[in-house]
Amino acid sequence: AHMDTVEPGIGKKAVFQEDGRITSDGTTVLGADDAAGLTEILGGIRRVLSSGKPHRDIEVLLPIAEEVYTKGTRVFDFSKIRSKEAYVLDLSGPVGSAAVQAPSLISFVLTIHGKAAHAGFEPEKGIHAVTAAALAIALIRGGTATNIVPESCIVEGEIRSYSHEKALSYMEAVRRVFREEAEKSGGSLEDEVSINLVAYHTGEEEASVKNFRRAAKKLGLSGELTETFGGSDCNTFA
Repeated sequence: AHMDTVEPGIGKKAVFQEDGRITSDGTTVLGADDAAGLTEILGGIRRVLSSGKPHRDIEVLLPIAEEVYTKGTRVFDFSKIRSKEAYVLDLSGPVGSAAVQAPSLISFVLTIHGKAAHAGFEPEKGIHAVTAAALAIALIRGGTATNIVPESCIVEGEIRSYSHEKALSYMEAVRRVFREEAEKSGGSLEDEVSINLVAYHTGEEEASVKNFRRAAKKLGLSGELTETFGGSDCNTFA
């Protein structure tokens, strides 16, 4: 379970409501993502140790920088870990369920470079970067004034897929379309692509899944297997 939270996360204060809910005081996030996971891990270990019962070896990894596309675990030295199974407590939903699939996530910044010109006096001398980008836009910002042909257009977006190969092919298709439209207009394309997460799927025959279901059944829980379209440190572990 990761130690970082989304912003604003400095000076967090938990408030216990009369109906049993725990909230923040409204000035920061609560940080339940992923302080709830940290609490469950530490509380669980405390219960096991205080019970005096024999147990398997336990290794705990509390990463940083998960919220910025698992940058913490991506630089972790996994030779320090002996475990063959891992459970990441970083998902909302009914207690007793677990996700066994998550997507690849590729983010991109595409900058189309055109040519600036005054829109009222000599627009024909310009290359309109926004027009070139209009076929596929996620988030757009460009130009330095409203009465000019903008010389640049920045398009930001991301691609998610349960198939890493499909995610890569979609990214290449997006890049190709933008490059073609930029060149048709006489402009050029500059691209920045980051593969932040790689998709995984944990099969039902895996020991980690069987052990999870066995524990859930013992506790009278469903043991339901689901999927998530968000990422976590589990992508890196896999």
